[in-house]
Amino acid sequence: MATPASLVVLALLTLVVAPGTSFVAATESGKGLRGRRLAQANPVPDLHLVADDITDVDASNLVQSWSDHTGNGLSLSSFVAAPELVDGGNISTGALFNGHKAVRFGESGITGLSLGTDPLRISTSLEGMTVVAVMSTDDSRDAIHPFMFDRGLMAPEGFGFQISPARVDVYSAKDHGGKSTTNTAPPIESGKMYVVTTQWKFAKSGVGGHQLATTQHGNLSNPDLLPVTAHTWQGNGVDYSTPFVIGTQSKSGFRTDGRWFEGYVAEFRYYFQVLDQDELTAIRDELLDEYGEACDASAPPANGGVGDCTDKLTRGTTCQPTCDEHYVASGVSKCITPSTFIPAQCLGPCDMDTCCYFYNKRRGFNVPETCAHLEYTTPPPPPPPAPPAPFRT
Repeated sequence: MATPASLVVLALLTLVVAPGTSFVAATESGKGLRGRRLAQANPVPDLHLVADDITDVDASNLVQSWSDHTGNGLSLSSFVAAPELVDGGNISTGALFNGHKAVRFGESGITGLSLGTDPLRISTSLEGMTVVAVMSTDDSRDAIHPFMFDRGLMAPEGFGFQISPARVDVYSAKDHGGKSTTNTAPPIESGKMYVVTTQWKFAKSGVGGHQLATTQHGNLSNPDLLPVTAHTWQGNGVDYSTPFVIGTQSKSGFRTDGRWFEGYVAEFRYYFQVLDQDELTAIRDELLDEYGEACDASAPPANGGVGDCTDKLTRGTTCQPTCDEHYVASGVSKCITPSTFIPAQCLGPCDMDTCCYFYNKRRGFNVPETCAHLEYTTPPPPPPPAPPAPFRT
């Protein structure tokens, strides 16, 4: 006989699982029915490349293959010529990517990594695509077409992204409603780390699509690299006789005359989704925390010198400035996170004066910020001793 408690449970199940209700079961890839992603804090990339994972290099540290971080079986192989894996301790990249490794493309010409022609083919059933890359340019040329990645025939039957200090270009299949958008004065500099997002939204049921590109200094509504550009491309018409390539142009007859990327890639994420701003903000913050540009410790403190703080500091490291005569350093300069730098200050006599020091401490003030701006002045001479009291009989 059913108890009252079991009847309550059955009633709840009846409400939750009504007749005709469809279950949406998650797959290992994080997808539900029809390939739509389930709600999750961190969307799962369809291709996720992390330079720290690379182990397949030759004796010259040239990358022979780059396997997906999630172990999904996808792996890129050397294309035309292999790029170099640069160790995180290398002086040119250690501070740039917070001590992480990076793949160096195009140092002496065309280098690339290819996924082949079959994997990651897009379809019109998708909403679109988003690519997020942690990268830096090191471009000594005015590159004609600095391809970070390319798929198909650029640009009539393909899509891709180019970036250098001289040119940024995002393109989609122009013979099928796509566009090519170019900026010849992008707000980027060689030798700086950027989290770059490129996004394509496909046109659907009479509703137009769009494409854009931005760094962490912009967003989907106000991108800083390339504006939101409308198109009617539905994700069709891509020439799949050429592979998905990172570092240079996919089509073999057009790889000369500066048509390759020159710079570093530390991480590359490719999503078969149009990520929203909240998702991209979470991804960007995660990557900035992981790879964030090191703290600039090279500015001397007031009333002092740089000491050994002559360059950038990676997270968790310190350096020691020097102080002028009559001033004492408050401690070491510290890089807590890329956005949190605590510089040492040179404390003047106000800070050493016990009255000022302990008075401000009791009031809860940070003494270096309260007093260190005061210039040193020679203390006044002590007052003369008081005359002796008159002798009274």
